[in-house]
Amino acid sequence: MEPCRWYGAVEPPGNTADAGSDDVPPEGHEQHTVHVPPKSQGAYLLNLKLQSRSLSQGLSAPPETVVLSLDTLPSKPAREKLSARAQSPAEMFLAACATKKLQEGNSNHSTLENIVTGGAEAVRSVWHKCGVRPHVVFVPEDIEVPAWCRHDALPTYVVRAPAPTINKLVHASYNDGFAGHFPAPLRPSPLDLVEPTSTRPRFSRVLVLYDVRVPGNTGHLLKAAKANKFDAVVLVRGAHATNEKVLRISEGAVFDPSCPIYELRQKDNQELIPILQHLSVAHRCRPVFAVPHQEAESIVSFARRHFTERQSDERVPPGLMLVVGSEHHGLESLEAGWVLEPRPQYVTLSMDNALMDSLNVVVAGSILMHALRPAADEDHKACAQQGIRMTGPTLYAEEITS
Repeated sequence: MEPCRWYGAVEPPGNTADAGSDDVPPEGHEQHTVHVPPKSQGAYLLNLKLQSRSLSQGLSAPPETVVLSLDTLPSKPAREKLSARAQSPAEMFLAACATKKLQEGNSNHSTLENIVTGGAEAVRSVWHKCGVRPHVVFVPEDIEVPAWCRHDALPTYVVRAPAPTINKLVHASYNDGFAGHFPAPLRPSPLDLVEPTSTRPRFSRVLVLYDVRVPGNTGHLLKAAKANKFDAVVLVRGAHATNEKVLRISEGAVFDPSCPIYELRQKDNQELIPILQHLSVAHRCRPVFAVPHQEAESIVSFARRHFTERQSDERVPPGLMLVVGSEHHGLESLEAGWVLEPRPQYVTLSMDNALMDSLNVVVAGSILMHALRPAADEDHKACAQQGIRMTGPTLYAEEITS
């Protein structure tokens, strides 16, 4: 059994400016060691689930923001006898700890009832922009509670605690000390991918992340997809959208209804590829495969050609489905099984340095999305009206002389 350390104040906390070591508790805090049994034990997982949902069962939303202080954590016997209804700040924290354990050890994230995310921007985005009321928000005790934490429309409980204690809830020692415990997001139906409906019409731009397994990469690409106004993202295996690091870096993208995130977990490509092909057909999206081969068409050339062909040929699908793979695995296995029309278009980023063959998937994917974003159509339209041919980004163009 591996020990898991929690820190709780046993007296009014002192200066925690130098706190942060995993082995030495901050000044004014006591170290508690909890021996965690193997995750495979059903009773242990059941206990985590009960503790994770204890906030939603035990506390109703307050009429206004309530600020509390995490003064102490209960003793080990008390922790083992925690009721199914969290009431105290310590129980709120332990409920978030249970959610974190489920979140990091659950291979099926669709069964999660709650999630934890760190970072002030992520918590603020989910709470304010997406309108999701948190069960509780944790704020570093050495700063004033920010004004945005006093949300009149969606009030909740704000618990002040030492930053090192709060950072135990996230996967980053450099987290800013903020964390939020939220109900898990509602996940869209995969049927939307193959059957557009009145409530979920055809997508104009879709990003497919194929086997992108690094949570940091997934988080940055989800954030870029939102920034470039893509209509949907499909995660094929790889990191989960509710992974804590993905949530933190993407600023809670999975909660944003304007860009739904679908997850396909089929291990066999024979089951997976037909779904992507039917997505392309049903939403009239031209599949665009990003590859590191310099013999492929440059993204700028393809974007210009796609716009021109769309204007002159109604048979050309108006939408685009950009498929980006991991640096290690690429798209080879996906290419081999693609048999339906429209056939994939292969694009690349032109590299002037022959010693460089590819870029990090986040850098490359962000550039590709910017070139294919819906607003880029207006750039091409303006250039066509002025008799200008695009040879690069908007800032670089040359006049057509013939």
